[in-house]
Amino acid sequence: MPASDHRVGSESLDGDLESGSNAKEDFNESPKNDGTGNGDQEDPDLAGYYANLEIPYGSDLETAKESWKRLLRKYHPDLHSNNPDRRQVAHELTQKLNKAYDEITRRFERNHAQ
Repeated sequence: MPASDHRVGSESLDGDLESGSNAKEDFNESPKNDGTGNGDQEDPDLAGYYANLEIPYGSDLETAKESWKRLLRKYHPDLHSNNPDRRQVAHELTQKLNKAYDEITRRFERNHAQ
């Protein structure tokens, strides 16, 4: 399945937080490609991270940061403190968002530090 199929839209996340289900499983989990640069070809793992942040593949670092902050504000666990199930799902989703942003940042800096 292509990494872009791992994208979790906000409707799905909102519904999962309301129902307490585990949409976090849809997030891209394991980077396998080291991101050393493969030309114009999309890195499937990196594409999954971009999709998790709801931004187009190859977006600049500022766009990734803005989206990461926006999604963290929307899904922060403290916003769901009244429901332990929702809070747990929100916590796991924010961990995945943090991982996606960290990986994009790390690869961007490595590929652009010349």
